[in-house]
Amino acid sequence: MFYRVIPGAPDAIVNETKFPGAVFYVSNATGANGSDVVGAGINPDAPFKTLAYALTQATADQGDSIFILPGHAENIAAAAAIAISVGGVRIYGLGKGAKRPTFTFITSTAATITIAGNDVWIENCLFVNGIDALANMLTISGADVTLNGCEIRDNNASFACTNAIVTTAAANRLSILNHVHRANGGKAGAVSAISIVGGDGIAINPELMDGDFSTAVINNATTACTDLRIFGDGGNPAYLRNRDATKVLVTLHANSTGQVGPNLYGRISGAGASNITNAYVGAKMDFFQPIAISNTDGTVGLNTTITASANS
Repeated sequence: MFYRVIPGAPDAIVNETKFPGAVFYVSNATGANGSDVVGAGINPDAPFKTLAYALTQATADQGDSIFILPGHAENIAAAAAIAISVGGVRIYGLGKGAKRPTFTFITSTAATITIAGNDVWIENCLFVNGIDALANMLTISGADVTLNGCEIRDNNASFACTNAIVTTAAANRLSILNHVHRANGGKAGAVSAISIVGGDGIAINPELMDGDFSTAVINNATTACTDLRIFGDGGNPAYLRNRDATKVLVTLHANSTGQVGPNLYGRISGAGASNITNAYVGAKMDFFQPIAISNTDGTVGLNTTITASANS
């Protein structure tokens, strides 16, 4: 713990191991007095008004942190409306439920938040689709990015987002942890919740992902990955649901390598033993039980029937 003098704000005792750089605050909630001017943002009583402006005040790779206060809300109405290119920045959303910082995508189907900075951390934020046929919400090209405890949802049963999270081959060691995706009403039109385009060492540990996805909940179709991991925690298993007739939960490139499972529980639409087998596709992946799949209301999930290893 260190004593830190903060110009324009009360001095503070700071844990330098967690917050070694500058600390900024953001809020446009009623009564927050948020203002996007130099000199604001260092005191929670006088925060910046927008995340985009706070990012302009952060310094790359210095361990700077941005705390977004409860009740903050921003609209994303254009491509790269928020561009997170500052390497090493930590963004923490404060609040629970509807009070979490909320970013709503409106007006343009090209509206996005881009994450190109390396070693970016984003925690406890809510991303809401407010338009039909939105192309994607988050485009991730930075390495060592972490999304922790975030949620994506549609705010209208008439809306669908094509691919909510899209990566590039440069998004090595991306971690998507404790993730929730709720497609409100399961409207057709979505392709996937997460679209992975190459990359090494990507880890996906969801809590709940539910929607009507024409390809798969998690899709890696075009460019192979190495050391990809998709799994649930032992004490908090992952639940995946695809309401589309494709009956696929995870589909991976034929040359992708890594691990799928354990602790994955899924629901597909439509009965049949072959559907259980094909709910997870990955020719070169290693699969670890339990990976249980239900395909009919009122039935107990069956462990995947992917070919078992032989004892030889």
